[in-house]
Amino acid sequence: MTVLLLQTNRLRHKANYFKSNSRLQQLRAAALIAGSTRAFPTKLSVD
Repeated sequence: MTVLLLQTNRLRHKANYFKSNSRLQQLRAAALIAGSTRAFPTKLSVD
């Protein structure tokens, strides 16, 4: 019984890790998009 519980806890932990990981990637992508859109107008205005 205890072994099964440990395995399910491990699986749950892995699932949580992947969820948080994808969330971080989404935040990074959003930051990159925001940075590029912010950079384009300044580049245009400087030119």
